[in-house]
Amino acid sequence: IKTQLTLIIVCFAVICCLLLGAITSFLNYKTSNNILSKTVVETTKQASENVSQKIANLENAAIQTGTIKELSDPKVSVEEKQSIITAQEKFYGVSLGQIMDVNGKDLFSGKDYSERDYVKVSMTGKSYLSSPVVSKLTGELIMVVSAPLWENGVQGSKIVGVVTFDVDKDFLNEIVTNIKIGENSDTYLIDSQGTTIADKDTSVV
Repeated sequence: IKTQLTLIIVCFAVICCLLLGAITSFLNYKTSNNILSKTVVETTKQASENVSQKIANLENAAIQTGTIKELSDPKVSVEEKQSIITAQEKFYGVSLGQIMDVNGKDLFSGKDYSERDYVKVSMTGKSYLSSPVVSKLTGELIMVVSAPLWENGVQGSKIVGVVTFDVDKDFLNEIVTNIKIGENSDTYLIDSQGTTIADKDTSVV
């Protein structure tokens, strides 16, 4: 009887320890998982805000250029306007600045960009950063930032055209490369249509 009682007590103690260990492990897992989830969400949120700020800085380059009154003045020569645009390119670290008229025709090259989304959007008074598109001039994949060109440089007045700049095609890829959520995670960006526009693996863009 003593042996049987001892065996029962030992078995009961082992079962209790196993149950306690299982419960403790589950609670620890649940707590760790919740903490990790919150951390990932917060890190992702911060990364999103960082990307948004970098995009806003690019858009500001076009917005500010669109308020330079000489660019909307028909009395200012094309050469002078090109000089202003070139200076803006160097200042903001962008390239291939263009000035479109209200019909979407580029002042410098004479090419028609009226069907481009960035021209259509900026003609409504908004700044815009396009998804990667194929350049009509170079044939390469680029991103374009645009903003309205305001009459006499007065923002909110009459729109007389659109100012655009090409953005380095690796601009967004470099951003996601520098975002680290965790050891077993990858970062990528998609546009409003669900198309991948930035990834560490540039071949999927």
